Amino acid sequence: MMRRARIAFGIVTGITILGLIVVGGTLVYRLTGGGAPSTAATSGAAYSAAALKLPAGATVVSAVAAGGDISVTYRNGTATALRIFDGRTGAILREVPLVSE
Repeated sequence: MMRRARIAFGIVTGITILGLIVVGGTLVYRLTGGGAPSTAATSGAAYSAAALKLPAGATVVSAVAAGGDISVTYRNGTATALRIFDGRTGAILREVPLVSE
């Protein structure tokens, strides 16, 4: 009876140790980036526009870079608008005037 208990204990202990090794290896792999290039290095390539054109006297309210585009909300006098630029060329893709209801 003791022999069977020792064998079962050895098997359970071995499986537990193997599981801990797998979990530890996974943590190290994910913390070190897993060999993939960092997102900071690859995402910067989508944004190479040297300058963005806004109307003279405009004040930038906010700017957001996402998905390869740069969205700039600006105020020019009493008018407020949103311009969406191509992140690589700086060309205006779209302009949306923002009006109050």
